[in-house]
Amino acid sequence: VQVILWIQSDGGVRSCIVRSSSGSVSLDAKTCDVLKERARFEPARDKDGRPMEAPVFAQLRWVIPE
Repeated sequence: VQVILWIQSDGGVRSCIVRSSSGSVSLDAKTCDVLKERARFEPARDKDGRPMEAPVFAQLRWVIPE
């Protein structure tokens, strides 16, 4: 699943958009739900070093055990 995440100045995920689907609508939705709930990032910084919001592109590979 490829996603675009909008990272807040506190490092949390504000929004998630699926760029490339896993092929499963429910897995794509769960991917965004988990990232918004649990993921934390070091925020981008402006020219003065202050934290700022910025997009991040990410790719996740889910493996379903047999």
